[in-house]
Amino acid sequence: MRITRTSPLTVENWSDLEDLFGERGACGGCWCMYWRLTRADYESGDANRRAFHALVKDGEPTGLLAYTEDEANGGERAIGWCAVSPRSAFARLRTATVGRGGADEPGRWSVPCFYVRAGHRRQGSADVLLAAACDYASAHGAEVIEGYPTTSPKAAASDLYVGTRGLFERQGFTVARRPTANRLVMERRCA
Repeated sequence: MRITRTSPLTVENWSDLEDLFGERGACGGCWCMYWRLTRADYESGDANRRAFHALVKDGEPTGLLAYTEDEANGGERAIGWCAVSPRSAFARLRTATVGRGGADEPGRWSVPCFYVRAGHRRQGSADVLLAAACDYASAHGAEVIEGYPTTSPKAAASDLYVGTRGLFERQGFTVARRPTANRLVMERRCA
């Protein structure tokens, strides 16, 4: 598997995200809304899909898709996703333990989650996505980019959606703080 390109999510490639996330919306109906909504406002399922689609239609920066050649269908297929937006777009960071101590200052962007299609995991897709997310954020005015990886050596696959310390270190991130025993806040300054 080799990623052939990454692309920002738009209305034109929304169907690629739907194919990647499937009917369940990636992780339990999240549709990449978990970090964007407060705990009180979050509902899993179709409400999240509609809310996320509305953000995309409004032209908000939401994240990037990674594509690879799909020989079976004679084209390409989205195999990965990385959320990347200004930190202020992620309402849950204002109240979640991992987000406390941070600021929604202009120029600060966040990469809170990844999703890679089964069969393509543990092959470097998240590395490609994170590098592309840093380039994308920088091109859109980011001065600092944050991530919130797990440090648990026994993290379940379902807990790896935030990435790992090694993933962020490979892309030049350093530890800014440790809000919990198994989570870090890592950041990288943009050039």
